[in-house]
Amino acid sequence: MKTKKTQYSVLLFFMAIFLTPLSASAQFCNDNINVWFGTPNVTECDVKVIGINQSDPGNPNDIFTWYVNNVIVEGPVQQSIDDKLDYTFPGDGMYTIKLRITNGFNCGTFERVVNVTDCDNDPPNCCDIDADFSYSVSNCTNYSFTGINNGTECPTQQYQWKIDGTVVSNSQNLNYNFGYGSYQVCLTITNNSFDVRDCIDTYCQTINTSPDCPSNGIIVNNAECTSNGGGDASANWQVNVCDVDFITWSYSIGPHVDQPLWNTYGNAIGMHQVNFNLPNRPSGTWHNFILVVKGQATLLDGTVCNEVYNTVTLVCPGGGGGTGGNQKGAESKFSIYPNPADISFEISSNGDHVAQKVLIKDLFGKIVKQDVNIEAEVNVSSLTKGIYIVEILLEDGSMITKKLLIK
Repeated sequence: MKTKKTQYSVLLFFMAIFLTPLSASAQFCNDNINVWFGTPNVTECDVKVIGINQSDPGNPNDIFTWYVNNVIVEGPVQQSIDDKLDYTFPGDGMYTIKLRITNGFNCGTFERVVNVTDCDNDPPNCCDIDADFSYSVSNCTNYSFTGINNGTECPTQQYQWKIDGTVVSNSQNLNYNFGYGSYQVCLTITNNSFDVRDCIDTYCQTINTSPDCPSNGIIVNNAECTSNGGGDASANWQVNVCDVDFITWSYSIGPHVDQPLWNTYGNAIGMHQVNFNLPNRPSGTWHNFILVVKGQATLLDGTVCNEVYNTVTLVCPGGGGGTGGNQKGAESKFSIYPNPADISFEISSNGDHVAQKVLIKDLFGKIVKQDVNIEAEVNVSSLTKGIYIVEILLEDGSMITKKLLIK
């Protein structure tokens, strides 16, 4: 007679034999399902593909499981007809897509290898920061700065502006009105969201707003004497700095003393201009006399700059009369030899006229050589080839001109 314990053991033994094939069916099957899917449609990083059971399409008991590189990415899920994989790859590379269909003791597997080449899901390297800025100036001391990242632009980057170490703005761009002086302007660009690091770069530049004297000169626009002994002239100074309070103007003719004009005011980059009349000459006209127009700038901080001047030879209609009218005779008494010249030339005089000063100018009126000794050879080897004007100032204040060709 069997005991109750023996009866339970026999029952458990037969139950284990009966249930073992059912539990193992997921791992051990007869591989008799014809699984298939077409060529995956890969768009950049995304793939879409539909798998089917070709042996028994539409079996409601089919269970679909999708793998990418042997890792389950979708399923297992029971489908009545087919199943679709919708997956995003992590980046470029070779991937094996596999579909496994199981149905009780039946199973089947199909796989394809795809090459993903147009996918780049890597985040931008927001640690590639190269801070920089540009700026423009208005009204002399009002600066408009534009913050620039010459590296990788990222939406999470932050900006910080400092002037002499003090934070003045956290915007990308900065408008700032300086006083006079020298300032250090710094822009710091930071990205705090890349990994766990703080990525940062700083660019600094010294901005100098101290008053400065103009570096350009006066232009005499028009100078003409009249047959009755007078004349008129105009001159302008297109100052190239912001810091001019006013310009004091004066002029002289020949050996005569300076005659004051007036002041022109304006502290912005721009034009200062004077128009004035020449006095009547007591005898004759100002024909061939040298008009010297002078300007002296005073800056907003009270600095008085060096005097700037330019000269022009007055010309009267018809050559004028009086002393100035006899310059053709004086011109014939002076000669330049050799002309053309390459290294040096001499100025010779065979008359009673005495030269006091000699200048050499280019065709733009710029003095290229002055304080020329008329009794010695004039060295021009340092001048470039071209045409120059030699101005000879006579003792009576008049001037004659000669053309010189340097070859």
